[in-house]
Amino acid sequence: QIFSTWCFEVSPIVQPVSVRVWRPYPWKIAVSVLGSTWWTDLFYFFALPFTVISVEYLPKMEKRNEESLEEFTNRVAETLAKNLKISVSKFGISDASEAAKRMRTDRERARKVVVKEKTTPRLIDARQMDECAMRIKQSFPSFHLSAIRRDLEKTRSQTATVNNLKTGKIAVSDTDGHTGKVKL
Repeated sequence: QIFSTWCFEVSPIVQPVSVRVWRPYPWKIAVSVLGSTWWTDLFYFFALPFTVISVEYLPKMEKRNEESLEEFTNRVAETLAKNLKISVSKFGISDASEAAKRMRTDRERARKVVVKEKTTPRLIDARQMDECAMRIKQSFPSFHLSAIRRDLEKTRSQTATVNNLKTGKIAVSDTDGHTGKVKL
């Protein structure tokens, strides 16, 4: 239900008002974005030179005798939706708030994952690369240790080498006769 019924209890006659807000070309920036803060929307409102707001008063609507409060509320919502050329949604403001919270949480999780990947230490000396090659070899026993070590020398990153193993980017045969995978 898009509207709360309490405001329709005050009077059997309501004045529907449709409000359209848009920005013309070349400032076709959304008026509000799900999950944005009120101050971000306010900033764009004042920063952009044009924001067109049109207000249209629709004919007054009266509750019919046989009509329940919820039916009247839904009829007003359908009239407004028809005027705005949109469809009536079963979602309310609390559903939109919940979706915005979920979107923010997902975005923060994704940002943390990217930060973790960027802060992977680069392998500098031979001892570090040997230890890393052994750890990778334990997880991927079908690959030759020498092929893993050579890729580590190129990438200097455990994450990049593991990704190369998973995607098949490690060469299957090398010029010195070693193969990337053990043939069983």
